[in-house]
Amino acid sequence: MPKKAADRGTASNGVTTPDWPALRPLAPTADLSPEVLVEGQIVVIRNLLTSTLCSRYVSFLSSLSLITTPGPKKGEAVRVNDRFQIQDATFAHHLWTDTGLHDLVTQSAGWGAVPCGLNPNIRIYRYRKGQFFDQHYDEANTVMAGSPPLPARTTWTLLIYLTGAATGCVGGETVFYPEASARRAGRVDPLAIAPEVGMALLHKHGEDCMLHEGKLVDAGEKWVIRSDLCVPRKTKLYSINHVDIYIYGSIPPPQTTIYLESNHIIQTLPPSLLQTWLAERFRRLNTSVPVEPSKLPVEYATLRTLDLSWYNEGSERKAALAEELRLGMTTQGFFTLINHGASMEDIERQVDIAHHIITNTPPEEKQKLKAPI
Repeated sequence: MPKKAADRGTASNGVTTPDWPALRPLAPTADLSPEVLVEGQIVVIRNLLTSTLCSRYVSFLSSLSLITTPGPKKGEAVRVNDRFQIQDATFAHHLWTDTGLHDLVTQSAGWGAVPCGLNPNIRIYRYRKGQFFDQHYDEANTVMAGSPPLPARTTWTLLIYLTGAATGCVGGETVFYPEASARRAGRVDPLAIAPEVGMALLHKHGEDCMLHEGKLVDAGEKWVIRSDLCVPRKTKLYSINHVDIYIYGSIPPPQTTIYLESNHIIQTLPPSLLQTWLAERFRRLNTSVPVEPSKLPVEYATLRTLDLSWYNEGSERKAALAEELRLGMTTQGFFTLINHGASMEDIERQVDIAHHIITNTPPEEKQKLKAPI
């Protein structure tokens, strides 16, 4: 049975924060790009750290007091390596911003949510000849992350390789095993990713984690910097005009708050300005007033009525519905719908939105949208 990975807490008590080497030289961020290996699951960024910087870090990390990972508890995967672990929000921030990782991640899609930073729980791994990490899943954790720190959860594992074939490391591949959903999508073979100097490997963890392992190192050493991408935890605060407003953090709000509209971060402001901001942002829409029927003696057409429930009542009913739609569009050009599932509140809301745009858009803006007819 596949095991879970053990994180062993944050292990900062009694450990002196290292004087980390400066994160330079670095390659220009414009020369880097995330490479998707498995959509929504595995991404690599090659050369995130330069070979010179990686060599400097290996020398520095070799001077730290690494400990051999303790034997597994019940339900944990077997891991044989040496490690150093520290809770260091400052280094996590530098790793997130100085390397360009922030820009590379936040300017690309596919992460499921907008990350706010890296897990301050920094782990250094060294795998020597004969060491490995058995098959396992990485679990998600609740942490404080970002600047300013916010309650967050980890979503993607981040591994930055400092060594690889170019430095004499043989073996040590991270191998991912496709499960049922991946096999249905046509991915049958395991995916093996060999360590490369300076390469960042990101893979989704938690409930969506793929089964994976760190293969045995046959020669040399595999050095890895480990952290995680974090996304803020959110709490629904208001629902106004069918738009949900979320607060990142807890209620009552912290000193600095990030609000969310339609799943996009749009504003950062202190709680004292919340009510003013909401009042300005969500002024009432101009309500559409239905036009009264004409009092002129005109001939009215009887529109066809399409019953959308027919769509789920068998092939004959579906064909009849299609024919009614065809007749409605090729004769009068209009029809009415029943059993469509939309409430009158939703319908009136959409009418109000259209009316608000029409009545509040300046004429010069409307001219820009004028159709060439």
